Amino acid sequence: ISRFLAYNLEDEGALSYLFLSARLIELPLGVFAISISTVFFPELSQAFSKEKKSEYKNFFARGFRLTMGMILPASIGLALLSDSILSVLFQWGEFGQEDVRLASEVLVVSCFALPFYALAAYLIKAFHSQKNMTPPLHAAIISLCVNFILSIILMQEYGMIGLAWANVISAFLQTTFLAIKLNDFELKSIFSESIFSFF
Repeated sequence: ISRFLAYNLEDEGALSYLFLSARLIELPLGVFAISISTVFFPELSQAFSKEKKSEYKNFFARGFRLTMGMILPASIGLALLSDSILSVLFQWGEFGQEDVRLASEVLVVSCFALPFYALAAYLIKAFHSQKNMTPPLHAAIISLCVNFILSIILMQEYGMIGLAWANVISAFLQTTFLAIKLNDFELKSIFSESIFSFF
């Protein structure tokens, strides 16, 4: 949605900045978050199918904390080193220092969304392990609609930065919706305790 709407912005580089930001965000997301959720998925599925609730909760908590433990430092590091990373990887040819600065602003905002993307990916796997596909579907629809509406509103005033913030807010709402829909009360407790333990 962001890249599609970026075509309508006056800044010709907006599409490139959003694209580069998305690619850099997807690196830690794929290497850490998606990998962790993929590894824990069979364990969660097996524990749920055998109705071993305590074992399921232990696997859920371990995977959740491991995801947060990897993604939070990655998000902070990517935000703090955004200028350096963009300069090393992309500052050549027509992509100059000003482009690095503008792309860095988009990347820093996008880093706020990274933990929510990671948690959403993990929670979706947890729902799939329970063979409950409805909450992830509803969360995706809500996220899509919110992202589209906020993108239209925020881009009018803030341009590409507004599009980046629309992504952050929609990712936050998707993760929040999935957390609320966790069926087991104790899973909600694990989720809450794990979040607060990092802050």
